[in-house]
Amino acid sequence: MLKDKKILLGILAILLLFILPNIVKAETIDATNTTQTSTNKEVRWSYELDGDNAKNLKCTNVSEIDGNLTIPETIDNHDVISIGSEAFKGCTGITEITIPSSVKSIEYKAFQNCTNLASVNLG
Repeated sequence: MLKDKKILLGILAILLLFILPNIVKAETIDATNTTQTSTNKEVRWSYELDGDNAKNLKCTNVSEIDGNLTIPETIDNHDVISIGSEAFKGCTGITEITIPSSVKSIEYKAFQNCTNLASVNLG
């Protein structure tokens, strides 16, 4: 009986080695699609896959963008379901943002230090 428990624990330990990294850190993907602000600045994105959905969407060039921004409903043919933590941190040029109805959550500090953000439109 003790030998069976040791074998079972060994198998569980091996499984955890393969499963845990996927749970702890999802792969971040640089989007191939970009969008434009109202001032024609290109916005580049990154996200993580959650099944067929894009989650934790983040702007990867916050210092370069300004004006009004509409977050895409889909990116690389994936529905955008969440805006990531610190997604626009320090983006002082953004003045208005429109969030599509596909977004179900906005993570902690997504708009931290966006000092000129005056309006948020929810889908």
